Amino acid sequence: MLRFSISFIMGFVLIVLESMIVMKLKGYSGIDLSNIQLMVGVYAMNFFLVFCILTDVKRWLEKQEETTTQLDN
Repeated sequence: MLRFSISFIMGFVLIVLESMIVMKLKGYSGIDLSNIQLMVGVYAMNFFLVFCILTDVKRWLEKQEETTTQLDN
């Protein structure tokens, strides 16, 4: 549930950061998303990117914990 919540929030944060980078590089003063489908598509990609990264981190931490437990015994 924590991964989902963090991914939900970070999806919007990444949209803002990506928009700022594009505006800076292209010299735009704003970005117009002509329809909601574009924003939903970008948000979905960002959400799943963050969710996958957090899942990998979780599995890595669990594996590290398992390894240290085996070494202690």
